[in-house]
Amino acid sequence: MSAKPARNRPTASSVLLVPTVEDLRTGDADPVAEIPVTGVKESAPASDDTSLTSGPKVPTTMNLNVRLLAEVKRAILVGAAQDFGPGSLSGFVEDAIRSQLEQYSKELNGGKRFSPYTGEMKRGRPAK
Repeated sequence: MSAKPARNRPTASSVLLVPTVEDLRTGDADPVAEIPVTGVKESAPASDDTSLTSGPKVPTTMNLNVRLLAEVKRAILVGAAQDFGPGSLSGFVEDAIRSQLEQYSKELNGGKRFSPYTGEMKRGRPAK
């Protein structure tokens, strides 16, 4: 039998751990700022939604009621089977937001489209 060679393990003092802090980059800091708003006047009518149906998209996270989400999913599946509606959850949500935005424009902004807001929205529970 031959003798096993001695293992060379580092000691606690031989390993130097130096933390480095790097900037976290997850994409554009403000993707809405990159969307060109040329050609859209602040007083454009609410029915002119061509700029709201095309262009870049950004991932968005939100919390929904479990039963509401389940019902929406079922409605999308039933609609898709009958060639009705957008056929996807994101399409359904976009259509719903567009419809609600049109209503807000009529009731709160004299029928004019709202100008884009590029700031941060408050997170957490809404104030009562």
